[in-house]
Amino acid sequence: MNKIALITSDAWQHLHEDDVRDFPLFYEEYNSFINYLSVICYYESLKPDIDIIHCVGPKPKGKMNDMTLHEAFKQCDYNYEVLTNIVNISTSYDYYLFCGFHIEQCIKKKIFNLVDFTSIETHKIGIVLNLSNFSPECTANSISFLPDLSHYYWTRNGYRMVDIRSV
Repeated sequence: MNKIALITSDAWQHLHEDDVRDFPLFYEEYNSFINYLSVICYYESLKPDIDIIHCVGPKPKGKMNDMTLHEAFKQCDYNYEVLTNIVNISTSYDYYLFCGFHIEQCIKKKIFNLVDFTSIETHKIGIVLNLSNFSPECTANSISFLPDLSHYYWTRNGYRMVDIRSV
């Protein structure tokens, strides 16, 4: 049985006020997605081979003062770990699957840090696409996936690898 770290990125309680001002529906979108993600994390936490890890930092420059984990996760009754820096994660997992906010920004940065500052190999790292969100300023032309990583879809029965080149 493979041991998996399901890592949520930057699921904060409070959004940056500029994002809420500049993108009027972002607050509703964010909270809807957080509620969905918290239910999936709870469901996944029931599986003995999966650990839930919430990585809430490091904070973007000039963006956030409060990196408190969103209340939706705290209300679920399951064990999880909170990290403020991804490089502090255990290197004992077989797979490191990232989800949360935002694919093209913080998730990418956390993955780069994981590869650059730990002994974890890239073939063990992936992004769960249907458990991740793009930033509100992202456009279809600005999406760039990481071709050296695996990309997955979450299902109740496990994670299915997808070939993003064919999407």
